[in-house]
Amino acid sequence: MRAQKQTSGLRCVICGSKVSVQRNHVGGQNHVAWFWMPFCQTHHDQFLAQWMMTKALQELNSRPEQNIGAEDSPQPGEPHV
Repeated sequence: MRAQKQTSGLRCVICGSKVSVQRNHVGGQNHVAWFWMPFCQTHHDQFLAQWMMTKALQELNSRPEQNIGAEDSPQPGEPHV
């Protein structure tokens, strides 16, 4: 088993661990660089997976023509039935 790196002073905001904690730019490094939260490796990976899923869903929702059932959706100006 490899040795776990302890990061001085930082604790994971989810589990409180001090092992392998890294600062995560929650708002994205190029968007809100000052907004970060410390996560252990496990919770960093979970947060990143959730963030990627959210971004993918936002992309799908921004293109209604590619949504399932879009052909049944009323077009702008058409009445909802």
